[in-house]
Amino acid sequence: MAQKTTPKKSVGDDPRFAQAVQNDEAGLRAMQEHKFDKAKGYLQKVVSGGSKELADRASVHLNACNQQTDRAVAQFRNSEEHYDYAISLMNIGDYVSAREHLDKLSKYSRALT
Repeated sequence: MAQKTTPKKSVGDDPRFAQAVQNDEAGLRAMQEHKFDKAKGYLQKVVSGGSKELADRASVHLNACNQQTDRAVAQFRNSEEHYDYAISLMNIGDYVSAREHLDKLSKYSRALT
């Protein structure tokens, strides 16, 4: 008598895992573009997801993003220099980077108070 085997679901069939992989890839792309705040958002979704393997890897990348954002704020001697740099980015038309720097400055200022 022939046994019927049920086909196993592949990992790609799980929509939660597929979404976690997409978030991980988007986070890595953002890291490569030096958009660490954006990358952190994607990677935090992966960490809170269900896959332990992806969460472990994403937490390493998340830690790297945190170090980079801390280092970016620390390169300026004071908040005025950071603000001036953001304004200079606006003056040359790089509004996305200027906003990212102003957001970092805002977060940094809130952390100090």
